[in-house]
Amino acid sequence: MKTAIEVSEVWQNTFAIGHGRRVTISQDVGSITLGAWDRPETKVVATKRASGPDEASARRALGGLRVRANPGGRGLSIEVGGAARGAFGFSRPGRVDLDVTVPRGLDVDVDTGSGAVLAEELSGRLAIDTGAGPVTVARCAGKVTVDTGSGPVDVRETSGEVEVDTGSGTVNIDRVRGDVDVDTGNGSVRLRGVRARRIHVDTGRGEISGAFVPVRDGDYDFDTGLGSIELRVPAQAAGRFDLEADGGAIHCHLPLVREETRPGILRGVLKRGSCEVKGRAGRGDITVVAVSEADLGEETADWRAADPVDTGPDQGPGPGPSGRRGLSMEDEDYVRVLKMVEARRLTPEAAEQLLRALEEDDEADERPF
Repeated sequence: MKTAIEVSEVWQNTFAIGHGRRVTISQDVGSITLGAWDRPETKVVATKRASGPDEASARRALGGLRVRANPGGRGLSIEVGGAARGAFGFSRPGRVDLDVTVPRGLDVDVDTGSGAVLAEELSGRLAIDTGAGPVTVARCAGKVTVDTGSGPVDVRETSGEVEVDTGSGTVNIDRVRGDVDVDTGNGSVRLRGVRARRIHVDTGRGEISGAFVPVRDGDYDFDTGLGSIELRVPAQAAGRFDLEADGGAIHCHLPLVREETRPGILRGVLKRGSCEVKGRAGRGDITVVAVSEADLGEETADWRAADPVDTGPDQGPGPGPSGRRGLSMEDEDYVRVLKMVEARRLTPEAAEQLLRALEEDDEADERPF
């Protein structure tokens, strides 16, 4: 069998597109790599590749690939397309791989039919729309929106709101500061080291694994139609938990003050916190455990100093039914009991009774003689 001949050609140019503008990329097939620098200009490097039964055919195919870069008042528009004709009139599309470097802070819109997209160290708004292919966003600052028909999505070490909508593919959100919204038809979702006021995860079919730092008045919602849910929160967390597993079991290793417990349903409060944590598993188990910050994600503690999420001056729980504030986030007895639960030296039920007894002792100590 005769081996196809492959040919390539590199096209590059630099455009004076400064801050306040936008770069728009439209492409049929090929990878896109995005980066940033401190210059007030945008650099575009396009590598065209095509193949054919002989060099002449491959060259004709290469000539059918078009790269257009049009600077204008709103910024820079990059359009890539074209296809070559192979034997018997069948279309033999080539591919164009783009490497684009933009000024820091510039907004970027990407629309591609098929191909991998990699974006690193951008600080403007980033919107990626792809039919198929993996998407990776790393070390960016600014709102990130990803819409893909099929392919894995990986967002890591990023500060800003993250929205992901995929028809099929795994989603990994790792060490992100900012609200997270993930909707996938088929695929597992993994969150690690996320600190946000709002997290929404909805998958039609797939496992959900969430390690996150809840904050005061936060809203955290995890829903899977078919699959299990595992949630990992810091040992000092406080909040209201509303868990439902239809066709599965609930394993909660936190000393909740339980308000409702029956097969497949658990509702309760941890330290009378004001955040809301909801979990819904259509056919699967739900597991909730307390972990250390190292298990939540590397450098989580370092991020807090620059965290854009305003948690307010008071991280402690609000007043309970009796009017007392309840146990504080720094309460040594509470942390000690929770670590005993984590080490399986104490059951959650026994821990709940012990915490109630400790609180009653505190109340007795506060009564006047």
